[in-house]
Amino acid sequence: MTRLIRQYRSEGVVEAAAYRRRRFPVKYTEADIAALAEVDRTHEWLSGPATRYILKREYEEFGKAKYERLAGIPVTHLHNVRGSARYRKMAGKWEVTRPARWGSENGGSRNRKDGRDSCGWIRCIKGIGKE
Repeated sequence: MTRLIRQYRSEGVVEAAAYRRRRFPVKYTEADIAALAEVDRTHEWLSGPATRYILKREYEEFGKAKYERLAGIPVTHLHNVRGSARYRKMAGKWEVTRPARWGSENGGSRNRKDGRDSCGWIRCIKGIGKE
């Protein structure tokens, strides 16, 4: 309280100072994350070590400069980047939800455990109330 009174007397106004959180410096840019997302979409989301090997080969053997920083990424940090919101926006794989079909043609019959053909646990396949 004393500090705020002193600030008001000296400046005539009391303003809240903007909060600045301490952060680690950003090592991987938006372009790096986009390149990682492209590699994951192309190779259908391989494991961390396999993806790291691909990134390393892209830079060292094929000389692609956009993979320079990603070539030495640790696998643990690769998983951290994959969990970030920026990566998920770029690498998102969106599919339309398709309705499920019930019945034996899909291999998913919901009949009773004792094997009698009647109503199943969740819904009847053969017909409601049909014995």
